[in-house]
Amino acid sequence: MYIVRSKWKASLAISVMMAIIVMLAAPVNAAQSVQSNTPFQADFYVSKTGSDNWSGTRAEPSNKKNDGPFRTIGRAQEAVRAAIAEGMSADVVVAVREGTYETDETLYMTEADSGRDGHQVVYRNYPGEYPILSAAAIRC
Repeated sequence: MYIVRSKWKASLAISVMMAIIVMLAAPVNAAQSVQSNTPFQADFYVSKTGSDNWSGTRAEPSNKKNDGPFRTIGRAQEAVRAAIAEGMSADVVVAVREGTYETDETLYMTEADSGRDGHQVVYRNYPGEYPILSAAAIRC
């Protein structure tokens, strides 16, 4: 029985990780997958060139290297939770830039990471880029 339960948990963990990878690799909707002249906009950005001390509201580091994207998804998660707590008047989008994001810690997604007031929280890839999440575990 223990072996079956372990296989089931491993299968569930792999399924959740695959779902997150697919979400990051796929456009949020068909309208965003069509080439347009409108620049991509997100509320927060995560990049391997970022810093968790920055605002996370810029896709690229500033010329002075004093603001730009977050470095980790965990820091973006904190910013999203703060935005949710203030009340949501629109969806919150986190764009994750190209790169492999590794952590030895478990990434927990709970009710606190969901939208409210009829709005959603969306973690997605930056258009044309394919980030990889490599975590100890992802728990929902």
